[in-house]
Amino acid sequence: MPCEKYPFAILMTACIAPKATTRVQRKDPLLRLKDYQTALHFWLHYPDERIRAIVFTDNSGYDLSSLKALAEDN
Repeated sequence: MPCEKYPFAILMTACIAPKATTRVQRKDPLLRLKDYQTALHFWLHYPDERIRAIVFTDNSGYDLSSLKALAEDN
């Protein structure tokens, strides 16, 4: 079977609310959340029938309810 026929999942990793000591340019959690919402929206609408799932992980403990709602609405 050709490689292009295999289904796959998208793995999105995130750190929405990095610790204050973390050296990142974009530290504002609301700004970072908007970035991740934009990326999730992109993948939810990406036209590739092989995508069967999107797995979103965050290592900062941030409330992911807005991202869950975005996924459910799309």
